[in-house]
Amino acid sequence: TVTITPNGPTALCPGQSVILTASGADTYVWSTTEVTDAITVSAPGTYSVQGTNACGTGDAQVEVTQAAGPTVTITPNGPTALCPGQSVVLTASGADSYVWNTTEVTASITVSAPGTYSVQGTNACGTGNAQIDVTQAAGPTVTITPDGPTDICPGQSVVLTASGADTYSWSTQEITETITVNQAGTYSVTGTNSCGTASAQITVNVIAVSASFTAVPAFGDPPLDVSFTNSSSPANGAMSWQFGDGGTSADFEPTHTYVDDGSYTVTLTVSAQGCVATASAIVVVGEGDIVPSMVEVPNVFTPNGDGVNDQFRVDAIGIERIEVTIFNRYGQEVALLQRAKQAWDGRTFGGEPCSDGTYFWVLEATGFDGVKHSMKGSLMLLR
Repeated sequence: TVTITPNGPTALCPGQSVILTASGADTYVWSTTEVTDAITVSAPGTYSVQGTNACGTGDAQVEVTQAAGPTVTITPNGPTALCPGQSVVLTASGADSYVWNTTEVTASITVSAPGTYSVQGTNACGTGNAQIDVTQAAGPTVTITPDGPTDICPGQSVVLTASGADTYSWSTQEITETITVNQAGTYSVTGTNSCGTASAQITVNVIAVSASFTAVPAFGDPPLDVSFTNSSSPANGAMSWQFGDGGTSADFEPTHTYVDDGSYTVTLTVSAQGCVATASAIVVVGEGDIVPSMVEVPNVFTPNGDGVNDQFRVDAIGIERIEVTIFNRYGQEVALLQRAKQAWDGRTFGGEPCSDGTYFWVLEATGFDGVKHSMKGSLMLLR
């Protein structure tokens, strides 16, 4: 029973050799034609031997292979994009000894500067090389992108989207990437990534467009000359009057003469910077002593002390009793009007100025003509 025993590894590096020794018989013949019990080989291949004793023959073989040089790899223990002050451990493997381009000769090195790091690994069969790039990670560069113009009309909104970071915190306390705003102001956001924080801001303007007027007199016999006092904003906006009898005007404060009996709805449309506001009132001509009751509620007012549209006032004709309750967007009551000519100056019951934004009103009124008016709606407060 023939066996072959090597005196070392059978994977040979260039220049190496191994002694193969046969045993289990009396005489031997190798595939190399050698007839000794031991042979020395240095080339890869399959080596076989036939051994003989008085009872017959037996065979054995062994594979001798070519050993490869080292295959060197570098493994980082974390991200190779480093923020300032960070470091990463680079570990080489696949060889017996190592020399880095930093001159270090350990298997692992710690680096904190961007650059290309290479290592040469050596074993009995030769050398192998590997390299890795370590880069400088950047802090966030935050930008805010609106989905449309940042000059908006009353009642409109704009969506603001932050980008350039991983997480965000807005001046509105929201922490989403995108927020929707409908009030004038400067909105800022702070973005954060693994390397730090950065901020950006954007200003949203609400164009102050409002329509409001009074007709004097609001009723009478024909021919009735009616003068219209305009308290709309801005005063240089485009004015478009419809007097209800087919007459029109573009004047700021026109005068119109009604020659026929009837009830006429006068409508004023104010346009400025692409925004539009409307208001209307009723003029009654020659229809007796009882004036049809009418209530008109403005949709915008600007209590900024400039003397123009500083008060929220309900226009009422022929109204015996009226009550208007005003709420903020949280449903809290902020004002109560109980007379036809009573006005709200944009302050709370405690005298504090209310913030810009949308408010909601509920109106209950009764006219001298017996007509009951139940209305609700919203208004925009802009300072």
